[in-house]
Amino acid sequence: MEVKFKDEKKLEQRLEELHKDVSKKHKFEDAVTALNSLLRDHYSSASPSLRKLYYGVVCLVATVLKTRYTSPCFCTARLALFQLSHSLIFDPSEKAHLLACIDEARQVVHQENDPRQPSSSPNQRYERSPFSENYRNPLFFILIFEIFM
Repeated sequence: MEVKFKDEKKLEQRLEELHKDVSKKHKFEDAVTALNSLLRDHYSSASPSLRKLYYGVVCLVATVLKTRYTSPCFCTARLALFQLSHSLIFDPSEKAHLLACIDEARQVVHQENDPRQPSSSPNQRYERSPFSENYRNPLFFILIFEIFM
């Protein structure tokens, strides 16, 4: 029993580290990969409190993907994490939330694969301009400044 307790404490510490790392851009990818591995290897034998901690980190990944890293490539890569989590978790409300995460990731991936369909996002009111990518480039602003000055 004591060995299991030590392992649980180590897993709990590792999950808390991953919870912090998911919020850091330079550690996000590695944190999600590690979380995927921990879920696959240890979730089924984890205590209920540790399972809640796993779920909390997965939820944070979903939130970070929704608010910060909205690129479809992130959704494609993380779809496996949500699907694995959904297959392991037993709580019906948690399963429903993960199913919503899976559906949302699939929609984003589908929109990327079929760009002809208009976006259903309420925040996107205008068609995407062919120049919209230029606004991210600082040289674009220097060029505009030079033209108008």
